[in-house]
Amino acid sequence: MTVEHLENRTDRLFGREADLNQLLLRTRHYGLTAIVGSPQIGKSWLLMELARRLDCEINPPRCLVGFTRSPRGASDPLLQVVSDLYQRWLADAAAWEQLKTVWEQQRDRLLPAFARFVGKLSEKAAKLIPILGELGGTAIKESLEGLVSATDDLSSGQLIVSRLEYSQAQELVGSLQKITGQRVSLVMDQWEETRELAEQQNTFRNFLREPAKWSDRHILLGAREGGDAVKLLTRLGAEFPGKVEYPGGVCIYPLGEMHFGDAMEGRRLISYLHAQPQRARLKTSPMTAFWSSLPAILGSLTGRLLKTRATQWRL
Repeated sequence: MTVEHLENRTDRLFGREADLNQLLLRTRHYGLTAIVGSPQIGKSWLLMELARRLDCEINPPRCLVGFTRSPRGASDPLLQVVSDLYQRWLADAAAWEQLKTVWEQQRDRLLPAFARFVGKLSEKAAKLIPILGELGGTAIKESLEGLVSATDDLSSGQLIVSRLEYSQAQELVGSLQKITGQRVSLVMDQWEETRELAEQQNTFRNFLREPAKWSDRHILLGAREGGDAVKLLTRLGAEFPGKVEYPGGVCIYPLGEMHFGDAMEGRRLISYLHAQPQRARLKTSPMTAFWSSLPAILGSLTGRLLKTRATQWRL
């Protein structure tokens, strides 16, 4: 299992720089931010670009990123995002050596969940010899899953898989932060697709109640407007109010249409469209494939932009 590639889509991402700048500033502090919008407004593209920029930061304090996108009916996005966080960090051979040194010199002083995880990982990874790519990702994922217990439901005979406990997640993320000295951002896209949202709401509530234990760690969620997910997040925001301009609490960030107040951004969009002359003229499957690769909101805006501002944004 390999980490999800954080694709650079800056050549196709338009009208979102103001959103990105505001959200990047907020992630430099502890808190939870939920990006909420209508289907295909561009939430996933925005979240991936946020994760990519955070992952590429070179100015201190640098940021470690965990990223997950929940398919329909997924369980335990917290486990998935922590797994991605460790896989992304340990993709660097130097990080393996750092973890190996910590294990050899401090194993008796490590927090229980982190010690169990590293112990299981050392067995699977040949005593922490660097194993990168899919094999390394599988070892990390299986070692984390080893912390999660499974029990039988006696009434139905079915297996119930427990979630990664809040305290375990806190230990794993906190230990990684102590080792690296870097801040952490956990990014969970399509959060509304996961099961048992109320349990996850309780996890976030615990997170928000203990800012001192989660210093320099931020959670970013993407959720479709309407439905239970946004209702739960709104209630959480009422308990722990926050604003995009200030650190802490819960910020519900409504994502609307793209911003084209800057003429340069409009010219950039038209230049991009002009670079696709054959596809733009076609009304068959190539055009469908072309537009399906972009947020749906871009298609609805393009016609209006070309009609109303082509003269203003003369190339």
